[in-house]
Amino acid sequence: MKKITSILIILLSITYSFSQPAWTYTNTGVSHTILAQGTIPVTINGVQISVGDYVGVFYDLNSGGLACGGYSQWTGSQISLFAYGTQSGMNNGFAQNEEFKWKIWRVADQSEWDAEATYSAGMPNQSHFFVGGYSNLTLLLVYSEIEISYNNTNISCYGDSSGVINITVMTGLPPFNFIWSNGATSEDLNNLPMDTYYLTVIDFASQILIDTFELTQPAT
Repeated sequence: MKKITSILIILLSITYSFSQPAWTYTNTGVSHTILAQGTIPVTINGVQISVGDYVGVFYDLNSGGLACGGYSQWTGSQISLFAYGTQSGMNNGFAQNEEFKWKIWRVADQSEWDAEATYSAGMPNQSHFFVGGYSNLTLLLVYSEIEISYNNTNISCYGDSSGVINITVMTGLPPFNFIWSNGATSEDLNNLPMDTYYLTVIDFASQILIDTFELTQPAT
C-alpha cells in the first residue's frame, strides 16, 4: 500500500512597517550645520511631532524634483543636522546659497509632509546653504489648506430666531480667526433669523477660506 503524505503549506500575509523614511543622502565632505532645540514647535496641522519622527532638508535636482541632502531623527532634545553640499560638476547636494526645503516623516502613519521653516537671526546663516555655515531652526510647520465641515439648523417657525450654524475646522494651521457677515467672531452662531451668512476663516499661516450659509424658514 502506498503511503501518501499530505503537506499543508500555509502562506502568511506579512504587513511590513518601516520605522524610518526611505531618504538617502551623500556625505560629500562639505556641509552646513543646522541646529534645532527640542522645545521648538515642529508640528503637523498644529500637532507637535513625536520623538522618533524625522526631519530632513532637500535640494533641487537638475532633472526635476527633490533629493535629500541630510536628515535627523527627532529626539525631543537638541539635534544637529548636516546639510551636505554638492561636489564639483555633480548634483549630489546643495549648491552654494541654495535654499533649504524641509520635509517631516511621521512614523505613526509612515507619511511624508512638506514643511515651512523659520530661523534664528542670531546665527551666521539662516535659510540658505553655505559651506561651513550654521543655522538654527526656530519653527518647522506643516499645514494643509483650510477645510471645514458644518451643520445648519434652520429656524423652527416663521419669523423667529432659532437658527444655528455649527462649524468644525478640520485642517489648516491653528489658531483660527472667524469673521461673520453679521459681525460675530465666534466659531459657531446661535439664535439666528432667516438670512444668508458669509464666513471668512483665517489661519495662523494667513490662509483664507470664505464660505456661505443660508438659513431658511419652514414652508407655510
